[in-house]
Amino acid sequence: MSTDFAEVNKTKRQRVLELLNDLQWHTHVELQVVGGVRYGARLLELKRLGYLIDDQSLEPQGKRYRLASTMRGTPQAKRVKVFLTKEEAQLLLEGVTTLESRNAVRDALASYLANEHKL
Repeated sequence: MSTDFAEVNKTKRQRVLELLNDLQWHTHVELQVVGGVRYGARLLELKRLGYLIDDQSLEPQGKRYRLASTMRGTPQAKRVKVFLTKEEAQLLLEGVTTLESRNAVRDALASYLANEHKL
């Protein structure tokens, strides 16, 4: 194991990006080695940061991934996820704002603001 502090403390997202930086195809197994079992979450983080990542299905082995370019594009805007019942969503589409829909948006925004510093 390396004694280099910077190497030891790299994030899994950094490790996945370093693996993909060669612009070659990498299997899900390779990504899991550097990114852990949640390597898919690390790929999603990179996509949200503006990296374009291609994927291909490899039946029956799974998928492989590659970075399309080392240049980052425009990062995705963070979104507030609101959970409404089907009925509340339909009313909102019809222009009717109910107490339940306002409360759902208020709660979602509060959660967003509490976690805004995270990716």
